[in-house]
Amino acid sequence: MSSFLTSVPKTVTDLLDLSIIKRFKEGRGQGYGKHYKPFLTVRDVLSKGRVHRRPSITHGRVVHLLSD
Repeated sequence: MSSFLTSVPKTVTDLLDLSIIKRFKEGRGQGYGKHYKPFLTVRDVLSKGRVHRRPSITHGRVVHLLSD
């Protein structure tokens, strides 16, 4: 039997990229209402498209829109 077929137990942090773990430690994707920090912002995504940052009527925070 080949060694690549054997299962090796891994933790969740072993499977995630270091940049994703860093975002969680910054508190991204957590909070409620006005104090919610989005996990993904328009600065995190490379794109040639248009982006918008609009104030939300219901939450009272800025919403990051990645497209029209």
